[in-house]
Amino acid sequence: MTLIPAAAALQLVSSPRGVLVGPSVPNSERDVVFGGQLLGQAILAGRTIDPTKDVRSVHAVFARAGTVTADVEIEVSPLHVGRTMASGYVTLSQQEGKRTLCGAVVHLDVAEPDLLRAAAAAPDVPGPQDVPQADSGTVGAEIRIVGGVDVDSLAANGPAELDVWVRWDDPGDDLAVHQALASWFTDPWLIPAAMRPQDGVGLAMAHDELSTGVLTHTLTFHAPLRVDEWLLVHQYGVHAGGGRGFGEGRVFTEDGRLVASFSQTNMVRAMAGGAGGDRASAM
Repeated sequence: MTLIPAAAALQLVSSPRGVLVGPSVPNSERDVVFGGQLLGQAILAGRTIDPTKDVRSVHAVFARAGTVTADVEIEVSPLHVGRTMASGYVTLSQQEGKRTLCGAVVHLDVAEPDLLRAAAAAPDVPGPQDVPQADSGTVGAEIRIVGGVDVDSLAANGPAELDVWVRWDDPGDDLAVHQALASWFTDPWLIPAAMRPQDGVGLAMAHDELSTGVLTHTLTFHAPLRVDEWLLVHQYGVHAGGGRGFGEGRVFTEDGRLVASFSQTNMVRAMAGGAGGDRASAM
């Protein structure tokens, strides 16, 4: 499977069907479109609702898995375009719209002066220069997992938390592209974070003994950011049970500014039919 830079998925073009189209980026040996890719594409497509405004939040529901062997088609339906705010629906699908992968609501607004100013503090963790590099599995991205946590481990190895430093190759100066790339790594680590306190359960079991996947994801941007500078993705499990997990996270700059927050509902359950099944058949 040929790997290409994640940023390639954000190069959306118009199609003869009147929808936007973006390529699927292989991210592993599995033939499944990565949820972070769909989040990024939803942000880029949502920005077209009103290019004079910036994306403030995206609220996504992942309906089913897609194949990386096909492009993603993206339909945008404005809900409201006003003086200071705009919003709309973004539907991401394959097979000429016959197979819906993800639906999202995107909200945009213009910058306004502070009436209130307060923010959560960044966690006290080592900086990226003090954390070894790990395999990101994504061309164009560098990650460093604080504490050297082994997310595949089946042994209980800590609280339901995970801190990861992330940096991307320079994607230019378009804020929406930076936001789209920032969304990429808010997707994958809340499931392994929830597994950390559980003995005998680990990410190494996913897609073999366990059926895992993201069901819903909400991401809100508080301030402009740049992904070619180090960002700390701090995430923690809030609840796990009944085949579901719920977690929250925050994104900080290296100097401690909070620039984004996110929450996620995910699925972690025994694989239907035993080992060897896949996420698509289990959802």
